[in-house]
Amino acid sequence: MSEFTAKDVQKLRQASGAGMMDAKRALDESAGDFDAALQSLREKGIAKADSRSIERVQKEQLL
Repeated sequence: MSEFTAKDVQKLRQASGAGMMDAKRALDESAGDFDAALQSLREKGIAKADSRSIERVQKEQLL
């Protein structure tokens, strides 16, 4: 397990807009590599944004 500090998690949160646990998990998965963690969060964020936009369209169609 790589070592990173709370400041590293905070820096990643500010750069990505992700939550604390998401940022920490991304740093864990990337062995503390900031750039890889940021890329991972972006990829996951795109998937989340796509699913949310589909949900919004479905709700609008129901109205």
